[in-house]
Amino acid sequence: MAFRLSAHNWMRPEPLEVTCKRLHECGFWGIEIMGEPDLYKPFKSTREILKAHKIECWGSVTIMIKCRDLINADYYLRYGSIQYVKDCLTMIHELGGTVLTLVPSEVGKINCMASPEVEWKWALESLKPIADHAINLLTSSIRARKTIKHAATLKASIKPSPAPSVTASTALEAGLFGCSTSASAVTGFSTSG
Repeated sequence: MAFRLSAHNWMRPEPLEVTCKRLHECGFWGIEIMGEPDLYKPFKSTREILKAHKIECWGSVTIMIKCRDLINADYYLRYGSIQYVKDCLTMIHELGGTVLTLVPSEVGKINCMASPEVEWKWALESLKPIADHAINLLTSSIRARKTIKHAATLKASIKPSPAPSVTASTALEAGLFGCSTSASAVTGFSTSG
């Protein structure tokens, strides 16, 4: 198995194109992209930048600045932080990445807001909807891949054949109109019981 190198761009913010160009020139294959989904929308454009420099999205890291904290006494701040992490997961998914480095609390926070047991409870409560979102993204990808694979299999199994030459008389003889070639073929009615 080959050893592959990835780097991040969250500690030295610069245009993604500049980072990707440098990473490619230095032999890196991937990037841990900064967890700021709004910076990389539309994701299609970001994918094009990565592809142009032969860089893959390895994953992302959450940027837990003030107002982003999964272990905060303020329920609404935790709720907003949960949505932020889910947005990071969606970005990773859209860019083809597979890893999220999750910083659970505001960087630099040194004081507890509750007992360790309560903060642990907040952490678990915050991680459940995040994990559910990750599972939904994964299962939708699996379903999409299965659908694509199934469609490719079906396409490969269909062999083109020349269209048969069908005339009205050959169609009648073959019974394609649901009747025989007797007099009933002309009228479309059958006299048999």
